[in-house]
Amino acid sequence: MSKESLDERGRALEGKFFKEKEQEQLQKFRAQSQRKAAVSELADITGFTDHSILEKVVDLGVTPMTLAAFSIVPMLHVAWADRVLDEAERKAILLEATAMGLKSTSPAYALLEGWLTERPNPELFDAWKAYHQELVGHLSAEERERLTTQTLERADKVARASGGFMGLAAVSSEERTAIHELKQVLDS
Repeated sequence: MSKESLDERGRALEGKFFKEKEQEQLQKFRAQSQRKAAVSELADITGFTDHSILEKVVDLGVTPMTLAAFSIVPMLHVAWADRVLDEAERKAILLEATAMGLKSTSPAYALLEGWLTERPNPELFDAWKAYHQELVGHLSAEERERLTTQTLERADKVARASGGFMGLAAVSSEERTAIHELKQVLDS
């Protein structure tokens, strides 16, 4: 092999090496940008403001649609506990969903509207419980506590939406039972 041929191959090797390093850096930059965008999108959709939780959720591969469903299912569970979802509960859920950033033009919102007219299959709550159990294993105690607090506050708002009779029995026994079920799942 001639010196010229060896020099050519050396330059080709160097070029390939630096091109691969550039590609690695570019891929890292793109991954970081995608992660930031995914965290921002999840914050917009769910209304969660704790970026440490959202970053973990993104790292676990959770999509905005999954997290939107995860946030909504507990409210539906409480609202449908007495087998009737009234207009006040409907409005409360939609208000909470939009406050979480769920856009009325999103597929998740359309799905939610369907669940507000027809009671979801009980398997939806079972799926939520299983998903929660898997998710919390990746969160710190403080993050779990914040998630529990937010979830129970939203569920309580929905339960109180109907108001009862003259302020009495604002939360039905079925709704109290549903909130207790949520608390048991969230505390486990």
